[in-house]
Amino acid sequence: TLSSHLSSINRIAWSRSHPEMLASAGVDRTLRLWNLRKPPRFLVHTQDDFATEVVGVDFSSTHPLKVHAVSMGGEAIELTMTDEFMTPFVQHRFKRPEEKGG
Repeated sequence: TLSSHLSSINRIAWSRSHPEMLASAGVDRTLRLWNLRKPPRFLVHTQDDFATEVVGVDFSSTHPLKVHAVSMGGEAIELTMTDEFMTPFVQHRFKRPEEKGG
């Protein structure tokens, strides 16, 4: 379970580019980002400045490190994660171009 939410979860969204990343939108007026790569389920970030419950969440289809969320009151946010933010939480499946060797 995603036990950090204080109430029900309205929506969840999986990252298209990082399958271990999940976003959840809650009645508790929060957007939470999770790393589910290994137990325990690890809460990575909480966005808690919504005035009303968060009813929609999705990862961007064009930018792998952006999450969009909307509240019942019509507030919309775009949360952008940096590569530096993601590095400790996400397994790197490909070598960076500067790391390629002969």
